[in-house]
Amino acid sequence: MENFDLETLMAELAFDTPVVYHNYTDYWGSNQTLADELWDSIDTSPLVVALGDDWAKKHNLPLSIFRFPWDPSAKGVYYLKAFHGLHCLKSMRKAYIEYERGLTPTIHAGHFHHCIDALRQDVLCYADDTPMPMHDFPNKVGNNQIRTCRNFDRLIEWTREPERHACYHRWSDYKGMPKNKLEMFAFCDKDSEYHPLMKAYFEKFGHKPLYGADDHFRSS
Repeated sequence: MENFDLETLMAELAFDTPVVYHNYTDYWGSNQTLADELWDSIDTSPLVVALGDDWAKKHNLPLSIFRFPWDPSAKGVYYLKAFHGLHCLKSMRKAYIEYERGLTPTIHAGHFHHCIDALRQDVLCYADDTPMPMHDFPNKVGNNQIRTCRNFDRLIEWTREPERHACYHRWSDYKGMPKNKLEMFAFCDKDSEYHPLMKAYFEKFGHKPLYGADDHFRSS
């Protein structure tokens, strides 16, 4: 296998950030209202980045078939694995609590199984070798253990840098693929080189409901 240096490590994030592992957090505590709010508040919008074709080739990436709508000749749209994993976790939790609470399922079974397998592959890929001290109760394994991680905030910052910001906002992790996909790319910053083109497009054609005629478009 080819040895990659930092020039090929996409966001160039090193494992240099100590993080304490907790076996009990509010994300699964007895306060289900709080847990729901915390999970739903996880923003997976940094999932999508717009990468130049030259940059992609330099980093041994296949060119993306889905093109960046405001510069399709030069940039493709890519999903970042970390945020895809968060999206999958949110969707799987949603499916489980709907089952647990006797609600009508909103997560398609195929999506659920896709996410399970995607996370399986991620666990094998990361091969986290942090030793977790044993306790007298299974859910306490590894509590308060310090592990070395990449800096997640720096990854978010990397996605928002002008050369790769995709003007993207993810309205929902639960509703599936929008009918009017361009609405998800309607969030260029005012100082973005793509803001004038984006603004002119929507001024000419107007905004459309994200998920179809019955969906109320929310502006931001």
